[in-house]
Amino acid sequence: MSSQDKEVQMLLEQVFTIRKAYELVAKNTGEKFNLFSILGMESLEVKTHSRFLAELLNNKGSHLRGSSFLELFIDYCNQKIENLNDVQNNKINNINLKGINANVAVEYYIGKKEEGTPESNFEDSKGGRIDILIWDNQNALIIENKIYAGEQDKQLIRYSNFGSSKGFDNHVIVYLTLDGSMSNSHKISDTDKILCLSYKEDIINWLELCKREVVDYPSIREGINQYITLLKKITHQTTNLNLSMEVQNIILNNIESSQLIYDNFDKAIYKITSEVRNKVIEGLKTRIDNRFEISEQYIMNNKSAFAPIFISSKFLPKDVKFAIEGFNYFMTGHKNGALYYGVWSKDGNFAELDNRYQFDQVHFGWWREILTFHDKDGKEICFANSDFLKRLNTDSLFVENLIELIVKQFLSYLSERKELYS
Repeated sequence: MSSQDKEVQMLLEQVFTIRKAYELVAKNTGEKFNLFSILGMESLEVKTHSRFLAELLNNKGSHLRGSSFLELFIDYCNQKIENLNDVQNNKINNINLKGINANVAVEYYIGKKEEGTPESNFEDSKGGRIDILIWDNQNALIIENKIYAGEQDKQLIRYSNFGSSKGFDNHVIVYLTLDGSMSNSHKISDTDKILCLSYKEDIINWLELCKREVVDYPSIREGINQYITLLKKITHQTTNLNLSMEVQNIILNNIESSQLIYDNFDKAIYKITSEVRNKVIEGLKTRIDNRFEISEQYIMNNKSAFAPIFISSKFLPKDVKFAIEGFNYFMTGHKNGALYYGVWSKDGNFAELDNRYQFDQVHFGWWREILTFHDKDGKEICFANSDFLKRLNTDSLFVENLIELIVKQFLSYLSERKELYS
């Protein structure tokens, strides 16, 4: 073993020892008890994230703190806008809403979706549902909330056109994602209306400001605390500040070895998850009949890539496929990291299928059903679990049995859904 290998090994052992110590603290304090996680609400964009945020932003919300949380959010956004405008050519508009006069709505319907035409520069694009709309007589704040779902075609163009058509003198679109990703569904001319925010940094920072407002209101304070813990979990951040500081100090004392681990961490995760995914594809190919075709164009090499397996058939309506998703450790998907399967459609186009089949589950936009895979003990198979990944890397018999379980369960599902492709 080289000296550098020894340094890396020692670094990992130090972090492991500290983590175990803090796990004991968490056990004794109940720190890991989180209602959002227990109730399976982690990845529900509308029912969890949009509704929780909208309740805080609502000046008539059950928190009874009036417009204080909304005003903190507006101030935070405007400060970020000022900072961004210092380094960008396009000037993002300030948010001019007055919190005390604002209205708040979740899943606000703005009409039937129409993509519009290039000839009109897509000024005729319209329709859809705005995740969170906040407005007064002259101004609007449009929040598009993306946890795991992909961005729809011309989505922000349609929302911007809505703002203009309703006569709002000033409307700003907040494009909210886990990591602050840029939108790709807007016109270049609309960049002065779009502010990209992240759950990982911006929403957590704002929530910390909100907590200061409710120090003497334990129910509200702890509710916000629980939500912050949830956001740190789904954005892969350490929830314990003291643990984080100790690990940071270890890193600073071992920068070269830490850099080496950092450079190879993603690759190591993708290696093991890709191997399992590829073996699932191979297993399906050897046992699926010729009515189906398995897609292989997706690879595991991106933190934001779901890398689904698509199973298509000429007997299915156009753009409708069976799908398996959730192999990505970094993207926990619709089932909190569990591997799931169901019926998928590009842009949620299920009209033809809905006319001849009654689904038990109709939700999640691009999905009509979402069912999870289970191991031999009935537990969900979860690629977001670190212990599970370690076992994938060390137990070849476990992997072999796992592949067999996944393939069998999916083939059984196909057999149960014959009506869809017959």
